[in-house]
Amino acid sequence: MTILQYLKEKKSFLAYATVLFVFILVFLLTQPGNIMRLGDYHYLMFIYLCLTLFYLVVDYLKMNRFWRQINEVLTTNETLDNIAALPKGHSTQQKMFMRSFRQQVKNYHRYVSKSIDKDKEKQNYALYWAHEIKTPIIASKMILKDNKAVLPEKVYQQLLSEMNEVDRLTMQSLYFSRLDSFEIDYLITEINAERIVKDAIKRQATAFINKRIKLNINVPEIWIRSDSKWLSYVCDQIISNAVKYTPQGGEVSCCLEADGRQAKLMISDTGPGIPIEDHQRVFEKGYTGIQGRNTYKSTGMGLYLAKEMSKKLGHVLSLESIEGVGTTVSIIFETKEQYFMPENEKVY
Repeated sequence: MTILQYLKEKKSFLAYATVLFVFILVFLLTQPGNIMRLGDYHYLMFIYLCLTLFYLVVDYLKMNRFWRQINEVLTTNETLDNIAALPKGHSTQQKMFMRSFRQQVKNYHRYVSKSIDKDKEKQNYALYWAHEIKTPIIASKMILKDNKAVLPEKVYQQLLSEMNEVDRLTMQSLYFSRLDSFEIDYLITEINAERIVKDAIKRQATAFINKRIKLNINVPEIWIRSDSKWLSYVCDQIISNAVKYTPQGGEVSCCLEADGRQAKLMISDTGPGIPIEDHQRVFEKGYTGIQGRNTYKSTGMGLYLAKEMSKKLGHVLSLESIEGVGTTVSIIFETKEQYFMPENEKVY
C-alpha cells in the first residue's frame, strides 16, 4: 500500500481532524476574556499536527505491514494451502476481514477437493470402460475372421477396417484419460525407432490396402531414448491421420534421418493439406479444422494427444503443410547426451 493510497483511504479521518481543529480554534478565539497570545495558538497547532501525524504514521505502518504480509502469502503460495501463514490483523475491521477470507479459502479447498474426487471418478470410469470394451472388440474381430470365408472380400475388409477404427478410438480414449497420470506409467529406455514405425504401419495395413495407398518407407535402424508404448501411440495417430486424409491411390511416406545431435522422423501424405491459418490450431484440444469437418470422422483429439505425449517424452512434434499438396508431421528425438541436458543448453 502506497502513502497516497493510504491517504485516500483516510480522507474521512483527515476531514474530521481538520474540522475538529478549526472548531477548537474558533471556540478558543470567541471565548470572552481570552488571554492566549498568537504564539500559544502556533504551539497548539504544532502539538495537534504532531499528534495527528504520529497517529497516521503508526497506523500506516501497521496497515502496510498487514497488506504486505497478505501479498507475500498470495505470491509464494498461490493455492493458499497454508492458511496459518496469513496475518491475523490488528484492527477489528482487519480481523473481521481475515475471518471471512479464511472461511472463503476453506470453502475453496473443499470445492477443489470435491472436484478432484469427481474427476478421479470420471477418469476411473473411463479407464474401466476402455478396458472392458476391449473384450467385445477383440471378440468381434475373431468372429469376423472366423467368418471370412462366407463374406465377400470387400465387405470383410470394410468391416475389419471399421473394427480397427473402433479399437483405435478406444485406445485414444484410454490414453486421454491417463494423460494426467503419465508420470507414473512411463519408462524411458533405448528403443529401436525402426521397429516402432514399422509396427505402427502394420497396424494400418488394412486401411492402406482398402484405399490403395502407396507406401514409401525409408526407416533405418536408429536407436533413440523414449517410452515404447506412448511413442507407439504417437506414431499410430500420425500415420492414421496420414492414411485418413490421403485420397484413393495417394502416397504416404515415412523417413527417419539422424545426425550427431538428433534423429528426425517425417511422415508425409498427399492429402488435401491444411490451410496456413490452421497450422497451429490443429494441436489444440477438440479442434477439427476444415478437413475434419468435411470427413465427419475427426474428433480433434488425436494430434492434441500426440503433441502432449511428445512434450512429456521430451520430443518435439511439428507440422508443415501446403494446401492442395499434402502434410508432413515431424518428430525430433534427441540424442542420449542431449536428452538429459537442461533445456537452455540443448542444440537443435
